[in-house]
Amino acid sequence: MSGLKTSILLFFCLLLFLKCNDNKNEYNSVNGVWQVSQSSERTGYRRYNVSINNHPYIDDIYIIYNLYQSGDMTETYFTIDGQNITLDYTSNIIYRFEGTGFADVDYKTINLNFSVVYNGFEDHVEALFTRE
Repeated sequence: MSGLKTSILLFFCLLLFLKCNDNKNEYNSVNGVWQVSQSSERTGYRRYNVSINNHPYIDDIYIIYNLYQSGDMTETYFTIDGQNITLDYTSNIIYRFEGTGFADVDYKTINLNFSVVYNGFEDHVEALFTRE
């Protein structure tokens, strides 16, 4: 009888473990680390990581760090209206970003089309942000 109780306990522990692991890839916002697959006129195809966080003082603003591989110190600010994204401005005077996109309802992908002006050159970019 003791073996049966142990088996049942192990079975419920396994179910609980599997249920907890199922939730690890569920997101409720755009915050986090993303892998970007980007295609542009000037740089071609490249992949890199960005991170997205809420603005520390303004509730409706989000910040992308390292957009266009511009460095972790470059902050690109954006807003979300429903699932629609609008790039607003950047903290770095070398880069100027403008564009729009959308986040999927499950926040596992973001599609972003933007232009960037840097060092007097303009580039047009299509970017897909993904995470698991």
